[in-house]
Amino acid sequence: MHKAVLLTALLATACNPAEERSEAPIVRESARPDFAKIAKANAIASIPELAPGEVFFQASGCFGACPVFSFVIASDGSGVFNGRKHVESAGEHGFVVTPDHFTAFNSRIERFRPDGLLDRSAQSCPQPVPTDGAAMRLAWPDGDILVLYDACGTDEMPDAWIELSNAWQELPAIVELVGEGG
Repeated sequence: MHKAVLLTALLATACNPAEERSEAPIVRESARPDFAKIAKANAIASIPELAPGEVFFQASGCFGACPVFSFVIASDGSGVFNGRKHVESAGEHGFVVTPDHFTAFNSRIERFRPDGLLDRSAQSCPQPVPTDGAAMRLAWPDGDILVLYDACGTDEMPDAWIELSNAWQELPAIVELVGEGG
């Protein structure tokens, strides 16, 4: 009998309505990551601080021997190249091209310049894409950033990949630094 009374007393105190409790309810944050924030962080990762008139260009690797390099170029034609893989000149190298060469390069990329961030990376692509292609990133000093994977975004910008992936070839110094790998 004592056991039944004790059990009833325990159950009665454990089952008080929530409004009688002094503890706040437990609220758990969602464990689901914010993929949009992650994609944006990846898109802007390693883009250097740019001065007015400068442009950042980066070509990433692919499953094969695509050249991996980046450079920052100023409107006066001066710049810094960083070769990573499958290039003639690995490491950091200063370069100079004529303002006309810069203008030719800039005219090829400027028409694809987004207002803000346009991320068409493999991770952000709205449709499934193969994962062994190359990608590129371009950035301007006001925060405009274009991330383009070769199999994504071609419906809205059908000639973007061809134009942008070849734009660096307007710069003779970059062609020399990339070499046969490009």
